Amino acid sequence: MIVVAFPPDEKKIFTASDNNGARLWDLNGDKLADFDNKTSSICAVAFSPDGKKILSGSFDGTSQLWDIEENSVLLELKFIGHNGRIELVAFSPDGKTILTGSNDGTVRLWDLKRNSFRVFKGHTDNVISVAFSPDGKRILTGSLDDFLRSDKIEPLSAQQKKQYGITDPLLLKQKTI
Repeated sequence: MIVVAFPPDEKKIFTASDNNGARLWDLNGDKLADFDNKTSSICAVAFSPDGKKILSGSFDGTSQLWDIEENSVLLELKFIGHNGRIELVAFSPDGKTILTGSNDGTVRLWDLKRNSFRVFKGHTDNVISVAFSPDGKRILTGSLDDFLRSDKIEPLSAQQKKQYGITDPLLLKQKTI
């Protein structure tokens, strides 16, 4: 096994192995669903705060959003942008944005419409941790470069939204610790 995870209600288990196999199980060990992830092995996973979706990160540098309601699995969105393996993924507390961290040294903040509206290129080595604060107003990223970065998330101005061509993104103010 490469990845294991519980959803918030702790009634299921997600597992992924290095042979592109990923599954959803009940607590009795009965398989509920298979994930059709034929392109690359999953190496990072997070459940949405409501437990209805799974965000996975793969060795091929992509992330996928899976809908797992009714014990079936449906690939909802695929996020493409990193140039290396996705090491970590995280949902914001409200479930509206996600973070992906990669061994390419970058962190991306996405909305669930696949808009990558912020790319952090400040790390010089693999990103090995990403997290949202409990109120969703800050993110933390850690890297093998021995730096922790703290970023405050703020709404974009109308001019910034127009400049970046996005409808409801957030702006981040970065601080290296």
